[in-house]
Amino acid sequence: MDKKQAQKALDRILREMKSTGAKIGFADEVDFDYGKSSTPFPSVNGMTNGGLPKGKLTVVSGPPGSCKTTLVAQSLAYAQAQDPDLIALWVDVEHCWDTTWMTTLGVDVDRVIVAEMLEDLEETLDLVIGMCREKAVGWIVYDSVGAISPRGEFESKKGVARDMHEDTVGLTARQFNKFLRIITPKVARAECVIVLIAQVYSTIGIYSIEQVKGGKGIGHHAHLRLIMRRMKDESKKASIKMPGSDQKSTVLLGWNVNVKVDKSKQSSTEGYSVVLPFTLGIGIVVAEAAIITAIQIDLIKQKGAWFVWGEQRFHGKQQIMDYFMANDEEYGALTDMMKDIAAEDMIRKITTGSFSAESDVDEIEENLLEEEAL
Repeated sequence: MDKKQAQKALDRILREMKSTGAKIGFADEVDFDYGKSSTPFPSVNGMTNGGLPKGKLTVVSGPPGSCKTTLVAQSLAYAQAQDPDLIALWVDVEHCWDTTWMTTLGVDVDRVIVAEMLEDLEETLDLVIGMCREKAVGWIVYDSVGAISPRGEFESKKGVARDMHEDTVGLTARQFNKFLRIITPKVARAECVIVLIAQVYSTIGIYSIEQVKGGKGIGHHAHLRLIMRRMKDESKKASIKMPGSDQKSTVLLGWNVNVKVDKSKQSSTEGYSVVLPFTLGIGIVVAEAAIITAIQIDLIKQKGAWFVWGEQRFHGKQQIMDYFMANDEEYGALTDMMKDIAAEDMIRKITTGSFSAESDVDEIEENLLEEEAL
C-alpha cells in the first residue's frame, strides 16, 4: 500500500469514528481541552490548576467530619453563582440532605434535584448514567460511595430474598467498577462535573490501612482525587461564662481542614495540600481562606505577629481578618490580585511559604523597628 492509499484509508477510518460521536483526530487539529468549575477558594483552585474538571471524574474522600460535603456544596454554590442556568443533581444516598444547611452554604436549592429513598445501588447508578446520557444537568454529586447496598446483597438472581447470614463479598466494588467503565465516556460527552464523595474506612488487622468503598477502580478512574482531614490540633475554641455562675466553659467554634491532592491528571501537584478554616454554623469561611492564602503567597507580608498590607500594619492575624471583613473594597482588591497569579506560581508559593525577596523582609523589619522605637 502506497502513501496515498494509506492516507485515504486513514481518512476513511477517522470519518467513520467521528460519525459515531467519538472525538478523534490529530492533537493539533482537535480541541481536547476541557473546562473546569472553579471553587470559591483560591488555594484549592491553584492546587488543582483551576478547580474541579468538567467531563471528568472527581473523588473527594476522607474520614467523618472532614467537611467533604461542605466543600462540595460550597463549590456547587459558587458554580451556580457563575452560571444562572446551572441545574445540579444531588444523589443523597446517605439521606442527610438538609435544605437549611445547604442554603446557609449558599446553594440555590431551587436549582438542585435531590434524589433520596432509592431502592439499591444499581438504581442510583442508573439515575446518574441516565442524566449523563441525556445531558440534563451540569453538576452531579453522589453522596456517598458505599452508603447503599447493591441488589445482590438482599436479593438473589432468581428474585429470592437473602438473609443477613449469606455472604456477598465484593458486590459493591464490582458494581461500581462496572458503573465507572460505563459513565466515563458519557460524562465526557455531557461535559458535566461529577463528584463522588467517599468515606474512608480502616481494614481489620494489626497493620490496618485506610481504603475507600467501591473498589480500587475508583482510584484508577478518578481524574482528580482529593483527601480531606480534620486538623484536631488546630481547633478554634472560645471561653464563655456559664449562665448563673462564675465558671467558664470552653466551646468549640470550628477547626481547620487539610485538603490534599492524592491524584491529579490536570496538574503536577500530587502530594500538595492546603488548609481551609471551617466554622460551625457557617461552613468554610471563604474570606478567611482567601486571607490565609494571601499571607502564604506573600500578597500580605508577614514578619512574626505583624502583617503588612500596603502602607497599613496589623498586629495579629485576627486584626487583619477583621479589617478585610469590614472593608469590601479592600477585600475585592485582594481577591483580584490573587486571580492574576498563575496557578503554578500560587501553589509554589503556598508550598514554599517564603517571602518573594529579601529586600521586602528588610524593609518590613526596618519599619517595625521604627514603630517599636516610637
